[in-house]
Amino acid sequence: MAHCKQTAQQSTGGKAPRMKLATKASRRNAPAVGGVKKPHCYHHGTVALRETTSTKRLLISSFASLLSSI
Repeated sequence: MAHCKQTAQQSTGGKAPRMKLATKASRRNAPAVGGVKKPHCYHHGTVALRETTSTKRLLISSFASLLSSI
């Protein structure tokens, strides 16, 4: 593949007034008074992976204690 030379992007003007944009966005996204908060959701398989690792750890420790008692 041939290398392509990148050119500098043209600026469109000065910086945006951050505080005005932030307050406007928060007003738009704010829920009505007493909005319901969503519960936290993990990615698929995260909880299952955590359960299998804890089970594996428990099995190894119980097996090690069984071997040490022999």
